[in-house]
Amino acid sequence: SCPNLIRYYSSWKEDNRMHIQIELCESTLRCQLQKRLSERPFSPRFSEDEVFSVLRQVANGLATLHGLGFAHLDVKPDNILLGRDGCYKLADFGLATRTAADDRGPVPEGDCRYLARELLRGTLEDLTKADVFSLGLVCYELAISPKELPQNGDDWQVLRDGCIDAGQFPHCTEDLARVLRRMVHRLPSERPPCVELAECRAAASDDEVEALRQALREAQEAASRSREIAERYERELVAVKRQMEIGVASLGG
Repeated sequence: SCPNLIRYYSSWKEDNRMHIQIELCESTLRCQLQKRLSERPFSPRFSEDEVFSVLRQVANGLATLHGLGFAHLDVKPDNILLGRDGCYKLADFGLATRTAADDRGPVPEGDCRYLARELLRGTLEDLTKADVFSLGLVCYELAISPKELPQNGDDWQVLRDGCIDAGQFPHCTEDLARVLRRMVHRLPSERPPCVELAECRAAASDDEVEALRQALREAQEAASRSREIAERYERELVAVKRQMEIGVASLGG
């Protein structure tokens, strides 16, 4: 089973209500956002590493779902749960729809804040890319918190045009903005598949970058010393050859 899809145990109907038993989780990603805003209102944003962690895990769950022939169509923080094992898990498959065009009914619309524009236009060639778009906006929301995603208007349209402003999350690198722009590209065909996103990595931290720079400096210094030693040996070899030539010439004379 996939660790990033909520585990189902059983279901039953009682008093005209459907009850579904799933694995017990700690909270939702929405609750995590709200908790951060409450506990540290001046810095509630998720770090770049944290955003990439959510991105990879949810993408892994979506990749599994897509491989089974379904699209989720309601990817949002409320439907991403944090399990007791520390993994983020995609839940609530009430709008899940088959991806094969000849094997599905009407395509539902999820939360307007995370909805891909093509679902409104009826352009439904690849429903998996609508999930990619929604996940891209979820990750964008984590990075820009406490700012909220628009429900309509010009700002809503700007995001559907694939415009992600890295200035909204200056604590992150351009790498994150580049990935998010691909995920919310206005053309579904240009968005990366979830299989690829499940493998993406955050940029190296400042400490890691500095460590690499230090290692590079040391390697360059070592290479410089090696060149100096090699040049000295070459000079000595030339001098020895010259002395040998002089010695041979004196013997011949």
